[in-house]
Parts: sequence; structure tokens; C-alpha cells
Amino acid sequence: MADGVLVGGRYGRMVVLGYSLVHHRWHCRCDCGTESHRTYHSLITTAEPMCIACYREVARKRGWGDYRVMPAIGIVTDRV
Repeated sequence: MADGVLVGGRYGRMVVLGYSLVHHRWHCRCDCGTESHRTYHSLITTAEPMCIACYREVARKRGWGDYRVMPAIGIVTDRV
């Protein structure tokens, strides 16, 4: 555990796999299987951290539209 993030811990739809020294971010896997790197801040302060694919699904169901910038879910390195 470093900075309060536990490897194997669940944050929203994300599970922390480890810390990437290359990216200086936490390596995570979404429930849908998408892997991405997240900052500590985005994991602990985001209401429901998720990948871009899951965000788009939620946005479509809730009628939010499809946005390229999603600070509300903590997107850091996901491909759009």
C-alpha cells in the first residue's frame, strides 16, 4: 500500500493491479476488462472511477451525450 491505495482494492469499477513507475500512475482494470493508468487523486476522489467505454455506456443510458473530456470519472490515459 502506498498513498492509501491498496493493490487489489476496488475503486468504483476499477481494481488496482499495481503501480507503474514508467507512468507514475496506478495500473487498473475496469470490470469490463479495459486496463488504464490512473492517478491516486482520480481513484479516491472520483464518485465512480471507470474506463472510457463504461463511461460512454453510462452516458448513453442517462442521456448525457458522448464527451471527449471526462474529468468527473478520472480519465487519465485511456484511448478515446
